[in-house]
Amino acid sequence: MPKTPCPLRITTKENRRFDVTILAVTKDGGIDLEYRLADPGTGAAAPANQDWPEVERILYTDMSGKECGIDLDTGKLYAVPKEYNRVVYPRDEIVRWAKDHHIDLFYPANPRFGHLTCVGLGQRAFDNTTWEKVTREDVRDFFTRLGAGKMETPDTMTSLWADNATGAAPSYVYAFVTNEGSRGIVQIVGTVGPYEDGSPSGVKIRYKIERAVEALKDEVPAAGGSLMGATSGMSGPPHSGPPETGEDAGAKEPAPPGVSPAAELKTLQAEWKVLRVEKGEDADRSWAAICQFGFGSGLAPETTHRLDFRANRGYPLSVRRCSPPSISTPSPLPPLSHLPPWYDQGFEYRIDPAATPKTFDLFQVYPAGEKKRPAAQGIYQIDGDRLKICLTKCLPTPLLQEHIQRPNRFAIENSSADILFVLERYRPPEDEKALQGFWDIIWQVTDGVPVPEENRRVRRWSFHDDYAFIYERGGPVPFVLDPLKRKETQNVQRPSRGSAAKLPQPTSEGGHDEDVREFAPKENGPWHFVGVVTEVGGDGTVVISSGEVNGIRQDEELEVIHGETDDKGASRRFALVRVTSVARTSAAARVVAARRFLDEDGKRFVFDRVKVGDRVMRPVR
Repeated sequence: MPKTPCPLRITTKENRRFDVTILAVTKDGGIDLEYRLADPGTGAAAPANQDWPEVERILYTDMSGKECGIDLDTGKLYAVPKEYNRVVYPRDEIVRWAKDHHIDLFYPANPRFGHLTCVGLGQRAFDNTTWEKVTREDVRDFFTRLGAGKMETPDTMTSLWADNATGAAPSYVYAFVTNEGSRGIVQIVGTVGPYEDGSPSGVKIRYKIERAVEALKDEVPAAGGSLMGATSGMSGPPHSGPPETGEDAGAKEPAPPGVSPAAELKTLQAEWKVLRVEKGEDADRSWAAICQFGFGSGLAPETTHRLDFRANRGYPLSVRRCSPPSISTPSPLPPLSHLPPWYDQGFEYRIDPAATPKTFDLFQVYPAGEKKRPAAQGIYQIDGDRLKICLTKCLPTPLLQEHIQRPNRFAIENSSADILFVLERYRPPEDEKALQGFWDIIWQVTDGVPVPEENRRVRRWSFHDDYAFIYERGGPVPFVLDPLKRKETQNVQRPSRGSAAKLPQPTSEGGHDEDVREFAPKENGPWHFVGVVTEVGGDGTVVISSGEVNGIRQDEELEVIHGETDDKGASRRFALVRVTSVARTSAAARVVAARRFLDEDGKRFVFDRVKVGDRVMRPVR
């Protein structure tokens, strides 16, 4: 026996704590002790689980028609709406529906071994301990010790069962943080049959939850461009207009007199041209992390060409980047296989015009339908037609964003990862507006001699903003229009070499410079590579294998590119196909499309022209 008196702290199986003091050992072998509740004034011990109730739920697959999602904050279960009863798996729509209902965990069809999909839920495996030993104080200590560590926001929470087929052993205990800031622990404890191909039709979970001492508010933006404090929800489709306000809007505090948040947002909603980019030495890596889920994510910050806040390209904010101009020899690849030179990536954004300086935050929404990811935080300044935005890198979870220091001035330190964009409001001339789009060459004269069609190495041009793209010649080059000249001349500059090519239109005087081309507008093109044809059915369908898991939509029109030639020697024919179903896996998409065959003149194609191995492209309009 220890030396008396001996103080002890005892925790019962009901998680009640007592301070016990052993006073002495009696002559008959007993113990004389006294005890009291560790928390004075709490009264008698509460029944089991009343102090921190345990919640148990069963989630079935989303294809079962039963409850497949849960909001951990409320314990409410949700079933996928009947309109999503489908052959294909509309991941984007379902995830958006899940976010609108604040669903944290979701059990998708064919998950293999009971994997749960996390929808914006930050979670991390708890210390290797048993469920019964984890107390509320342990969870608080865990988050205290976590400090600046990383709370993961993975796509799935795996069961880590010893026997995946039967779920004989329970999974690890996970600590979690919901989008609403609630903290707790969760565990997958078993499966529900029947089993199909080794996959359970349902999983059983248990969890305990408590609100954080300081709930994390306004860490997730309202959908679309929003005002700080104007909304804090995620419901509704993306929009860029001023958000609605009301009792549930989650407003923090009104803007000071003289600042109109709605007017500020309206002023921002325009297309802005990048004039100058300044960056710290670690900015390239930071920008790559910000843009990690978009096309052209490897491009440097200075390739950013436009910021469009008008929400007319499918996102509240569209960031357009251009790949560097090509100075190489003509590509040996077919002209229609080039990737487009511009890359549009969508973001949601949030501004606070009442802050000093005004704050600007970016939130990732790409790939479409995935959980919102904080991308960057910064400051902004609008002065008439001039806009400055200074961004710094941002940690990927709301819990840790407070550890990132927001920029406080529009200047860049060399040792930082900050990026400064200086922009001006973009007002293109009317001629430039008329020139936008895709053009086929229908007439060409070089050195006064007409060039036959079969000798034209360049067959198509496209003009986007103030960039031109010459197919079969390489990448984009900027151009400048001067409508005041007698001959309307397009000066196409390659800034890296300083060379220029003049492409004047024919004039009424009949005069031409040494290389003159006449263009006709083209409805289709250029093309972005999607996948290849893997099967051709006799019922008018084709099967396409694609790596663009989140990029293909039902009812979308794609184009199958041919390498065959007709009796005139024309090549690069295409057939239009309309997507009828999409089945996605973790790395690829199996697309079934109904064909409607057209050649470049709009004539019907012979049915068997589509071959296995043909390339499938998406027109970039």
